[in-house]
Amino acid sequence: MWRFLDYNVSLYQIHKRVFDTVIFVKEPTKLTGINLERLVFKPIIVQCSEIDADVMLDELKKDIDEGKPVNELKLVYLPLFRSIKLNPTELFKESTKLIRSLNIENQPKQKALSLAILISGKVVDPEVLRQIYKEVKLMSTGNVILDVAEEYGEKRGIERHKEETARKMLYDGLDVLDIIRYTGIDAERLSQLRESVRSEAV
Repeated sequence: MWRFLDYNVSLYQIHKRVFDTVIFVKEPTKLTGINLERLVFKPIIVQCSEIDADVMLDELKKDIDEGKPVNELKLVYLPLFRSIKLNPTELFKESTKLIRSLNIENQPKQKALSLAILISGKVVDPEVLRQIYKEVKLMSTGNVILDVAEEYGEKRGIERHKEETARKMLYDGLDVLDIIRYTGIDAERLSQLRESVRSEAV
């Protein structure tokens, strides 16, 4: 929770405005935020297992068929939610198929597909991720996420590239939230890298 507060404060220092923090959790949690005397931090906690992916998928398909605008983030996060009919890999295939069918420019599609790859990386079959990655790479117009994941097919290669890029970004003083967004690195690992970079600088 303190890490998320750190991101929130960093964003405020850069943009001079308050942002809502949304935390997706797989397992039930009793955490609701931080409430000390003069420090109150109340993020929005989304319990993934409480969101019905099957209903959401049907609604998204219907809206797209009818030409209604849809929130791309619902498609991006769909594989993390609870489904009785489909496993996360199948949900990912459905969501990326719908993203590709959206009547929008290539760049927003590319961003949504890239984000879907990063968000679902731990729950989706690596071969399926690799196929979508290749497709996104063909659409690429210099997306930082793609540069970071040069060896996407190799899990160790991905992590190595993420960490190398994150380390460089930390040395350059970039905001931790931006580093997570552009590299897809795990927040806990980034925290460890930040400590390492700080100790090297001393």
